[in-house]
Amino acid sequence: MQYLAFTFPITDNDQQEMLAAILDGQNFEGFEFHDDHMKAFLPEKLFNEAELKETLANLSLPADYSTEIIPETNWNQVWESNYSPIWVDDKVYIRATFHEPAPKAAFEVIIDPKMSFGTGHHETTYMMSAAMLNDDFAGQDTLDFGSGTGILAILASKMGAKSLVAIDHEEWAYRNSLENMELNNINNITVIEGDESTIPQSQFGRILANVNKNVIFRNLEVLHERLLPDGLLYLSGLLHEDESDIMGKANSLGFRLIDKKTRGNWICLKLTK
Repeated sequence: MQYLAFTFPITDNDQQEMLAAILDGQNFEGFEFHDDHMKAFLPEKLFNEAELKETLANLSLPADYSTEIIPETNWNQVWESNYSPIWVDDKVYIRATFHEPAPKAAFEVIIDPKMSFGTGHHETTYMMSAAMLNDDFAGQDTLDFGSGTGILAILASKMGAKSLVAIDHEEWAYRNSLENMELNNINNITVIEGDESTIPQSQFGRILANVNKNVIFRNLEVLHERLLPDGLLYLSGLLHEDESDIMGKANSLGFRLIDKKTRGNWICLKLTK
């Protein structure tokens, strides 16, 4: 498959991360962050110029991006040159296959990220992981809605979750999740390629949704139905300005806010019902 590489002349880290989070929901499949620019990769056949220009205009970002056609690429090599392991609260160690293990980590998650968004470096994935560490997942049926690389589902499994369902609408995320489950010797996660219509007709003690405002807002009602009484719903992929809209609808459904984390321009909300 032939890809396009987009170079955006954006120097602000928060603006780079905001743009990457939005483009991740518009079929872009990989990102590189640099001091004076950001690069993003997209299958050529999926390029929608009008949608991209509208996104940049809505964020008040420069529209003078450049593009280049790139051939088939070894994305493992690309990630290996740009991706470093991270620690979350000195307990979770997230690394790629080419990094050394950390035997002292309470939870080690191995990710072969390829082009997937969700390596743990982004504020939202980091906050979700940190929020999960404050709670007990042992014996809990868990749903990861918008699972990406599967990183949060894998962490929940290693924290003792009983059985898990990981859902993402992107084919590449589905394939990458299956590979990452195998890397971590996880066998209690059912990975589904699909949208909210594929959520099982059962209830979960823990639900993870690290997606974006529109997806969360549209699906809060079904997530409420699928959450057990006194269960926990973790939400991120949200900016500070998204909180009032999300919490307005959440409160109307009977959710109650337990905790909020912030990191940069991003927030993570923990709710119960």
